[in-house]
This record gives sequence, structure tokens and C-alpha cells, in this order.
Amino acid sequence: MDAPERKIFLHLDEDFSCQYKDIQFPTIQPPYFHSHNGYEILLLLGGELDFFMESGSGKLVRGDLVCVRPHAFHSARPLDPSRYDRIIINIRETAFPSLNSSRTDLSSCFFRMPPAMLNLTHLSGAEIERFTCLARDLQSALSSGEWGSDILSLSLLRLILVMLNQHVAAPSGASPGVMPAFMAELFSYIDAHIQDTLTIEQLAGHVHHNGVYLNRRFKQITGLTLNQYILAKKISRAQSCLQEGLTAGEACEQAGFHDYATFYRAFCREMGVSPKQYQQRLVEEAAASTANVYKNGTI
Repeated sequence: MDAPERKIFLHLDEDFSCQYKDIQFPTIQPPYFHSHNGYEILLLLGGELDFFMESGSGKLVRGDLVCVRPHAFHSARPLDPSRYDRIIINIRETAFPSLNSSRTDLSSCFFRMPPAMLNLTHLSGAEIERFTCLARDLQSALSSGEWGSDILSLSLLRLILVMLNQHVAAPSGASPGVMPAFMAELFSYIDAHIQDTLTIEQLAGHVHHNGVYLNRRFKQITGLTLNQYILAKKISRAQSCLQEGLTAGEACEQAGFHDYATFYRAFCREMGVSPKQYQQRLVEEAAASTANVYKNGTI
């Protein structure tokens, strides 16, 4: 039985955070497919990691860095139980516009790869050292209550983002054997038909696999059943619609829910707030982020 308390949508409560962790500090992220209301940067410093996304997968080693877009479903699976050293930086989506200037969009590094490719790059030894130093200083500034630590935190985050945007990355693509080829086709098909009623039998026929086998392999990779994932995709589509200013009824229709009561219950259960409350929270978070940046005098 799947645990009903499993949280697929993780809400970032702060504008940004930075964590340097090793195997003694288990990741706060679940080992199954999940998404955040913001951007994520993951730099692997030690051990090996299988990283899965709808857009691709890869076997990460020291120096590999992944940039994850907001609301993108992903999961990480350490291969070595004795070592997992990493730096994780999260930036709330509503905070990003205030980090940019009129000339520079610092979110560009998250969109440099086509949607069908894993946004994976590799840092050299010198780049790893520089990134690590900046991240440690950022983590320290965020936890410090000293005078000027807020401005220092913003400056360090911008330095990290400038570094990533200036880094010229060759497309890495997917590592062979990490994810079966039919899974990529399955993700693509579900995304294109999210407004339709999708069944396991229909999906199995599309990728030419037995339904029982397909659901088992899907759960092995994502940690979710196909039905759980399809529902999560519909909720994610509704999130995007609400963020764009559509009404709750329009979001319900665009996400492929054919009954508003079902949509409302599912959204409240997964997000912890109603669709209208979710929209209001986005407005309040964006306003607070802008006010904080202006208050710190960094624009």
C-alpha cells in the first residue's frame, strides 16, 4: 500500500537556501519523483548518483552539476551507501525576477538545454573548488545573524549564478543504461496527452509493453505508480495555469480534470491549500521577495 502522506510537491519556504551535506546528513528530498516551486542546483562532490528526470537521466560522478527547472519532476539515488557528498541550492521561483537586472537574466543556465535533455554539465577541479568556496560562504551567511549577512547572501548567490551562466557546457544527454528508452517515450506521451483520460492499458500499448511490467518498471525508477504520476502531472499543469493567472475553473479544464469537485479535492490534498489560496500565496511570495531585495539595497 502506498503511503498517503507521501509528498510529491515540496514547497520552498525561503527565497533561497544552500546546503553542503555528506552521507551523515540524509537528503531532505524523497527518493521518488517530486518537484519544487523553484529552481535547484545539485553539485556532486563525492560518491556516485543516478539522477532521473522526465527529460533524461544520468549517472553522476564528482564534479557533475545538474540544474533543475521549477516544477520539473526528478529524483536522486545514491549508488554508494557509504558516500554521498553534495551541495544543493534551491531558489524559489517567485524570488528569481528580483535577482536579475535589466540586462542579465540569471535563470538562463536552467534553460540552456532543450527540454528533452538533462541539464547536466561537468566542472573542472578549479571550478569545483571555486563553487564549493562560494557555496560554503553562502551557507554561512544565510545562517548568520550578523550585520550585512542578508546583502552578503544575495551577492554570493548572484556570484554563483553568474559562474554557472558563464560556464560553457557541452550537452551531456542521458547515460546509457540509466533509464530504458521506452520510459522517455512514455513521459513524452503522458505530457502531450495530459488533458486526456489515460489508462495503463493505453500507455502499455503505446510503448509496446505489458501493463503489469510497465507499471512495475515505472515504479522502480520513479517511486510512483503510473496513476500517481499522472495525477501529479495534472496538478502540476494546474499549478502552471494558476501561475499564469487563469481561474481555478480554467486550470481544472486545462489540466484534464473533467469534474471540478475532483480537481479541488486532489489539489487541496497534494498542495495543502485550495487553488485560489495557491494563487494568493504566489502573489504574496513575489511581493515579499521584491520588497526584501529593495530593502537590502541590491537593485
